[in-house]
Amino acid sequence: MIGFDDEAWDAIQVLFDDPQRATLAERLDEMLDLLEKDSGDQRVRRHRMQLPRQWHFTVTGNGETWSVLWEADDKGEPYIQFAGSGLVG
Repeated sequence: MIGFDDEAWDAIQVLFDDPQRATLAERLDEMLDLLEKDSGDQRVRRHRMQLPRQWHFTVTGNGETWSVLWEADDKGEPYIQFAGSGLVG
């Protein structure tokens, strides 16, 4: 199960509630499903950060690019630290 930082969760909920951003929301939902199913998949491990050890991937749709920054929690489950348009790489 994926865990979420409160701010990341709130940002994702705002995105999912906005019908003008449905394509971006759908693509993000697909990537979150993939992350939950297989956090070792290279599509959710596009960019690795060393300290702390985190992973970063991007999702594009509706003219926006969103970044998702995540790490494995102490049980090895994905934990989303950031989701939004402020971090692109």
